Amino acid sequence: MGYRVTIKPSGHQFENEAGETLLESALRSGIAINYHCSSGSCGECHGRLIEGELAEAQFHDYRFSKQQLRDGSLLLCRNRAASDLVISANEINDPASIPLQTIETKVYKIDHPNDEYLILQLRTPRSRTLQFLAGQTVKLIIPELESYSIAVASCPCNGMILQFHINLNHPHPFVQRLSEKEKDVGKIVVEGPFGEHILNVQYDLPIIFIAKDSEFGAIKSLIEQVINLELPQPIRLFWIASDDERHYMENYCRSWCDQLDDYHFKGIKQGDSEDIEGVLAQISDMLNVEKIDYSLSDIYIASPFSDLYRMQKWWQTHADAQNIYLMTENRDRYADKPKDGTVVT
Repeated sequence: MGYRVTIKPSGHQFENEAGETLLESALRSGIAINYHCSSGSCGECHGRLIEGELAEAQFHDYRFSKQQLRDGSLLLCRNRAASDLVISANEINDPASIPLQTIETKVYKIDHPNDEYLILQLRTPRSRTLQFLAGQTVKLIIPELESYSIAVASCPCNGMILQFHINLNHPHPFVQRLSEKEKDVGKIVVEGPFGEHILNVQYDLPIIFIAKDSEFGAIKSLIEQVINLELPQPIRLFWIASDDERHYMENYCRSWCDQLDDYHFKGIKQGDSEDIEGVLAQISDMLNVEKIDYSLSDIYIASPFSDLYRMQKWWQTHADAQNIYLMTENRDRYADKPKDGTVVT
């Protein structure tokens, strides 16, 4: 049985489940609490108890003053609820308020959904997890190589295990080294986060996600955030693939039907001779059948640069769409500069 926790001044609420700290429960619920170490050393996740009772706090190195203790100060990463609570805490709603972080990580896991793609998971030290918002990017750095910008594909609820979706045909030196060495690549430095386009939760507008090929990773993080926040509006996901192999997490996309009330997924294959505008016209027709007004929807696009701004222009000129978020706009443009002159997606 969990306890209901209300955060002041925002009024956001979450359930503190058994075995979870207040910080863990808040992050799992999609609430962006200011924190850094998550182990009781830095004090960044400090809050204040206003109403209710706490379970016995876990040991922490950070020390409050006597006055702070009298005022009810607590660390969210070291405390659990013993009743329903009202607390004050520092929430992050603006990407600009998240500090730039540089964290040395280790390869935790590598999966190959097919021969063309690699899903990389990095693990941070327990004392230095990455704080970021869904939709943001980071730079991955191997010493002596050019940094590689990429969207974080995992949910901000776990800043210790970070997931990235990588096209192995990429010409970038980082990708080539990772492809050759895999788990023997050594330590990888994560720097970030970057990017201002995050999930807009201010209005209950229908949400349309459009991803192409491995840029689906940027959309995956956003949808997992939608699930954590239990957003009620219609959610539509269209995943455009250049060939059949590029819907590498299709079953995972379909599984979201069990977690979202009004969600539909459609995988679309783009023919060799078909331009992106023709694919977007198909998507528009499908939305028209459902009577979803895309001019009054939030549209999130994650695509290689070869198509990104063409997709934006199409929605603006053909659909009068106003709320368009380009999730891969901050990623480096190396992806569209392959050595043989073809476009890598």
